[in-house]
Amino acid sequence: MRKKEKRERKKQDCGMVDFMMVTNHFFHSLREWILEMNDPRNQSYTTYTQADLGYLAILKNVCGQYTMREMEENFNKDTCIETLRFLSGNQKLKEMPHYDTLNYYLERLSPECLSDLRKKMVTSLIRGKQFNRGRLQGKIPLGVYFHPKGYAAEKTGRKF
Repeated sequence: MRKKEKRERKKQDCGMVDFMMVTNHFFHSLREWILEMNDPRNQSYTTYTQADLGYLAILKNVCGQYTMREMEENFNKDTCIETLRFLSGNQKLKEMPHYDTLNYYLERLSPECLSDLRKKMVTSLIRGKQFNRGRLQGKIPLGVYFHPKGYAAEKTGRKF
């Protein structure tokens, strides 16, 4: 791809729209799954829903924001707030959550909750037959997991 083609493609970039379409297609229940997680915050003074904070953390990583301050600066736009409002389903959302709020939430969120969310996502992909074309010897490759000792091993699914 030439530089001119890259510039033209960047003008037509609909990355967020693509992200929302892929998320809705493959994980249409993602919002509900996030809301089902145990909320570690004190319920008497929560301003943002779990979906707000969960989607903000996902968007931070998907959009390549390396630091929380960078996320705060780049996401503090009306279009970003509208996108988060649409994704999380929180129509009362008027401002982006501060990065300290997101850090506080993520620090207190149990790893089991995130593990369960990941399991639901993988189960949804397998049940949706997303891996059918990638079968090897009649088995579905589930991916690579990282062992606590530091090496990786491949897991394969059951034979169909």
